[in-house]
Amino acid sequence: MKKLTISMFMIFVICIINTVNVFAADATAELIVDKTTVKAGDTVTVILNAKCESGLSAVITGIEYDKEVLTLQTTKVAENWVNYGVDKYEILSNSTEKVTSLNVITLTFKVSDNAQDGTTKISTTGIEITDINNKEYTLAKSEKVLTIGNPKENPTPSEPEENPTQVSLTNIKITKAPTKTTYTEGEKFDKTGMVVTAEYSDGTSKEITNYTYTPSGALKATERKVTISYTEGEVTKTVAQDIKVINVPENNAEDNKEDTKDDSVQPEKEIPKAGVEKNIIFVIGVVLIVTIASYLGYKKYKNI
Repeated sequence: MKKLTISMFMIFVICIINTVNVFAADATAELIVDKTTVKAGDTVTVILNAKCESGLSAVITGIEYDKEVLTLQTTKVAENWVNYGVDKYEILSNSTEKVTSLNVITLTFKVSDNAQDGTTKISTTGIEITDINNKEYTLAKSEKVLTIGNPKENPTPSEPEENPTQVSLTNIKITKAPTKTTYTEGEKFDKTGMVVTAEYSDGTSKEITNYTYTPSGALKATERKVTISYTEGEVTKTVAQDIKVINVPENNAEDNKEDTKDDSVQPEKEIPKAGVEKNIIFVIGVVLIVTIASYLGYKKYKNI
């Protein structure tokens, strides 16, 4: 008799345990997060999803989190459900339809701007679910862990690129012409005042001074431009600066030599041509008069 009693008691206990397991299996609840890795300033959405095969009527729970790391911004319950809770969520259905699975409540949190790297938890307290037959289910809490990485405070060094993009010289240009662009043949090019700018493949530019130019010696009258060259890396670029070279005629040089003669050397005086001509006429006149006088005297002498 005693053994029979013990056996019946054991069967009763097993039935109760099985009944509890069936009840527990009939209702479940868990937290769902839209991201598990966050950084300072991020927003995280947390949803409490509840399920009950016989139909949901009410869900009661609380939400626990570190208020120094997370700030609750918005709370939204499912449509046709109302939250009557103050210290915790007591969400009851106003719907006449049978609902077996539902996102009962949606919470939005912001990660503090000063949050440090590490982890933080969001969890429920014990969850109580009531079905449409007023049967109650008590469930264990649900928990989610968020990993916080804060690049503002402790940036993670990125691995260097295997083939980083090389910045190369693409062009040079004269952004300001030299002060002097007109020369006399024999002078040399003067770069004073000239500004040369180098341009690169990444869109940047800078003024350069370590360029070369040709011709660098005495300029000829045939020169019309000076070529500027600049090399960086293995790239060489050139640009031309227009110039004007004035030729110096040789006769101008001789004239200049004559102008340099010593003024102290006086040239010999020349007899004016007009005076010479007058003297010649005078002599001819005298000769002619003498000849005529002699002829007349000769005739008179001969009584001709």
